[in-house]
Amino acid sequence: MSSTLASTVGEAACNIVSDLRRQMVFLGQLTVALGQVLRCSRQLHVKKILQIFHTAAVDGLPIVGLISLLTGLIIASQSVGPLRTYGADIHVIYLVALIMFRELSPIMTAILLAGRTGSAFAAEIGTMKVNEELDALKTMGLDPVRFLVVERVIAGFWAMPLLTIYSMLLGVGASFLVMLGNGYSLSALYAELVYYCHVTDVMEGLLKSFFFGVLVTGVGCLRGIQTKAGAAAVGASTTRAVVSSIVLIIASDCIFTFISTTLRGN
Repeated sequence: MSSTLASTVGEAACNIVSDLRRQMVFLGQLTVALGQVLRCSRQLHVKKILQIFHTAAVDGLPIVGLISLLTGLIIASQSVGPLRTYGADIHVIYLVALIMFRELSPIMTAILLAGRTGSAFAAEIGTMKVNEELDALKTMGLDPVRFLVVERVIAGFWAMPLLTIYSMLLGVGASFLVMLGNGYSLSALYAELVYYCHVTDVMEGLLKSFFFGVLVTGVGCLRGIQTKAGAAAVGASTTRAVVSSIVLIIASDCIFTFISTTLRGN
């Protein structure tokens, strides 16, 4: 039993290390491809980027808006009672705004983007891999990373911040609705928001969103390229793309939070 457990743990550790190595190699290839595009912008397929951006950002507005609105309503509704006990229920606006600006909006939007767009990229490129279309690109002398990944990553880089801002507005707007229903005036709530929240709180969330946009689209494309033979492999790659993205989003957010908390000194 002990030898079986040891071999299982060792195999899992080797798989993790091997996967990390493949991720680093892919990151290097993507960096080189992006550098080539920046040096010669004519290589960019702008029409393709806009199409992917529309699918990722515009088509994602309803689900991001619904989740953000409901989240803001839930947090505000659950916070009013406990804070009212201490006569501080007006600070619900500050509480919801701080949570949405710094953490929830970028994280929720990234997870939704991973479920919608990242999985779609993995399935699309995975299907091409199964149909040997990636091998055909290599035969023609075309780099699959440059041809299939760069435009998707650029579109995700710009789609995530816009969706995050949209999420912030709806989440904070939901808290305003709750507090208006509790008898507070709009001017008092706005003054509370402006006094306690700063531009740096919003910028912290936006900085995360740019990184998460690259992370989600890059992982989705990587899992698609790693697809093995067989139709079932496409489903497995899609699942790996979503799970890997969520794990990396939470892990990287912890790093961001540690750094920002250290810099703020609180």
